[in-house]
Amino acid sequence: MDISVCIVSWNTRELLYNCIDSILKMTSGVSYEVIVVDNNSSDGSAEMVKQQFPQCKLIESKNNNGFAKGNNLGLQYATGKYIFYLNPDTVLLNNALYGMFCFMEANSEVGAVGCKLLNQDGSIQLTCARQAV
Repeated sequence: MDISVCIVSWNTRELLYNCIDSILKMTSGVSYEVIVVDNNSSDGSAEMVKQQFPQCKLIESKNNNGFAKGNNLGLQYATGKYIFYLNPDTVLLNNALYGMFCFMEANSEVGAVGCKLLNQDGSIQLTCARQAV
């Protein structure tokens, strides 16, 4: 397994559907698994994953333990060489998993990689900033 995609979800049913759907439709050339950690959602998120995406590993938490603990829980079930943490309000484009995988394979000195984030209008979403002190 090349990549384990770990998604932590809490009451994000529709967003989660779009996220997983984009992974399945936009990924080729790399082996991957999708792990969904459901943080005790009440909106039918877990049921949707079971029905629509049975190929996903679904971990149903009895409590909402938060994002960090959810990611750690998902990591316990991961079998991939690389772990990709993905928020459920994200959709993947342009075979992004394959691109990141190829970059990591070609650059053994690199320990982490991320991809360009775009807003819905196509503009770049700034995820970090440099400020003078």
